Amino acid sequence: MESMEVVEKEKDVFEIVVDFEVGGDPNRIYKTMVDLLESFRGLDGTLTEMIGIEVSESLSLEGIENGSLKTIIRNLVEDVPDKDLRELDVKKLIGHYLIKSKYAVLNWCQETPKLDSIEQVDMLEAELLKIAEESQINKIPAYSPPDKVKLLTDITSIQKSTQHLGNNDSVYFSSEEGFL
Repeated sequence: MESMEVVEKEKDVFEIVVDFEVGGDPNRIYKTMVDLLESFRGLDGTLTEMIGIEVSESLSLEGIENGSLKTIIRNLVEDVPDKDLRELDVKKLIGHYLIKSKYAVLNWCQETPKLDSIEQVDMLEAELLKIAEESQINKIPAYSPPDKVKLLTDITSIQKSTQHLGNNDSVYFSSEEGFL
């Protein structure tokens, strides 16, 4: 993709765009999108399991154009366990935290094509902790950092999701945090 028009993104929305060369087996495109959606669902679970809140994704297929498939993910927080927390706008905090965290994970994947040391993972964990502090999600009493093994499993799953694509196919991610 040569250039993207910069458009202000809706808050707490995460877009996945699969650009593809027309022709060939269409299953590669749909399989990639399904695998990515499942991988991000797993990542969201890993990022929120430590606060005891269920998150579901609201998906919107924005359309299939000649050469691209775009899906929008909106996180919906289903249950907040404590009445006092419900009075805060915890749902928005969690949604914002998840968008920023997904972006951080994808950015880390781009900058870390090969895992050589545990220090690389420590850098990602530090970034996720910073996001938790900025979003104040770490103020929720049950908060703890994501499980490192689950986080790495989710990252591996995201990376493997694109294995079905051909050489002239690509995946882009977009949110209010930027474009990757």
